[in-house]
Amino acid sequence: MKYQLCLLFPLVVLLLAAVIIRRLIVPRWVRNGSETPAVLDCEYVYNENDLKLVVKWFFNDGAEPVYQWIPEMGVREAFGVLRQRLDDTFSVSSRDAYSQYRAIRILRPTWELSGKYTCVVTSLAGQDARHQHMTIFVPAKTFSFNYSNSPPPLDRLPRPQSPDLPLSLQCVARGTFPKPVLTLFLLKGGRRRPATEAGLRTFTTATIEDGLFDVALHADAFEGHVSSLADLFECVLEIPYSNYMLTRRMTVAHGGGGRIHETTRAFSKGQGDT
Repeated sequence: MKYQLCLLFPLVVLLLAAVIIRRLIVPRWVRNGSETPAVLDCEYVYNENDLKLVVKWFFNDGAEPVYQWIPEMGVREAFGVLRQRLDDTFSVSSRDAYSQYRAIRILRPTWELSGKYTCVVTSLAGQDARHQHMTIFVPAKTFSFNYSNSPPPLDRLPRPQSPDLPLSLQCVARGTFPKPVLTLFLLKGGRRRPATEAGLRTFTTATIEDGLFDVALHADAFEGHVSSLADLFECVLEIPYSNYMLTRRMTVAHGGGGRIHETTRAFSKGQGDT
């Protein structure tokens, strides 16, 4: 038994001495086309056992790396989606020859680079890997909230017991990425609640063109019931995995009068924390 422990001990020491990734720094969100580059860093510790050190970055579980750096050979190269997208002068340290080019700096990041980034550091002593997702979001090209007295399609509303006209609310966001979430709220007497809680039926349609989403939220009511439902209607646009949000508010008066209130909250400056 003692002999077996003696054999295992050098192996345990060797495994513990292999390179270890200490921290992976990847922005959670970045605005599409931002002038501020996106820096993805992979901090690791190594020692004299880590011969033939190689740093690789992978995108969306691809089999081939999108970036590779071999310190001992002085070779680094970007591939695939990152080819010609990186700042080839960027380094995190000029003093440490085995950490100098571990990070990647993406210039003018665009939405198609959204996804999972994995850093893999290997050596003859072992390897370590970590991953993180980054979303590069596209704000809505247009965002509108309006209504009409046109009858809703497919007879979505039950037939009224009064001569009230059907009223269709429509909130539309165009040209966004990833697919946005639209939510309708009703404000009355200082209270704000989702339209669905008030019994207002809503549904959402979406189309995609050139990778960008157009999304519309529809809600139907009767004109005579509007004042009892809400003083204000509010549509909120949120882009998942980011801090970007827009709000539009609208009043609808009985008899066809109406007014749009635009309240914009767009928290999209800078980049998200890791």
